[in-house]
Amino acid sequence: RPDGDFGLRWFSPTNEVPLCGHGTLAAAAALAHQGRAAAPLAFHTLSGVLRVGVQDGRFSIELPAPLATRLIPLSEKEAAESWGDVIEIILGPAWRDKAEAVLVNTVTKKLLIRVRTPSEVASLP
Repeated sequence: RPDGDFGLRWFSPTNEVPLCGHGTLAAAAALAHQGRAAAPLAFHTLSGVLRVGVQDGRFSIELPAPLATRLIPLSEKEAAESWGDVIEIILGPAWRDKAEAVLVNTVTKKLLIRVRTPSEVASLP
C-alpha cells in the first residue's frame, strides 16, 4: 500500500474469513524476518486495521474489541418469531421450538444457539 501499511486477507478451503490472529502474527513475523517491514505494522483487513508490534523479539497484536453482541429482544415472543425463522432455515422446522438464539457475532457471522438437553445436542444436524 502507498501509505506503508499492508493489505491482508485470509481464506479457508471454502471462503474468505474476516479474522485470523495467528495468520496476522505470522505475516508480521515473515515481513520483519525478510527485512521488508519494521514494527509496528498495520494490516488492513475485513475486521478493520490490525496493528502488530514487537518487543524483545515477541510479536503482539491489537485485536478489535469482542464483536459478539447479546441478542436483546423487545419481547420473548418477538425473539421466538424472528430468530425462530433463522433457526428453522439453518436446522430445519423440527428445531424451531427446541433451540433458542443466544448470541450473534456480526463479523464472523456465527449464531450461538442453546438447546435444552445433551440428547438434543447429539441429534443436531
